[in-house]
Amino acid sequence: MLDSGKCIALCNTLQGYRFGLALVALTALMVWKLPPWLVVLGSGAAAWLLGVTF
Repeated sequence: MLDSGKCIALCNTLQGYRFGLALVALTALMVWKLPPWLVVLGSGAAAWLLGVTF
């Protein structure tokens, strides 16, 4: 069983991955002008590889 301190540290780490993934996806849409379906597929694949759940 996790104590609350370890759980909070784990949750904060996952929040960082989520934010970073969202930032990369937004940049891909705005700057690189990639098709939206490609950004969705890439973001989903990256989240799956990182084990991030939304």
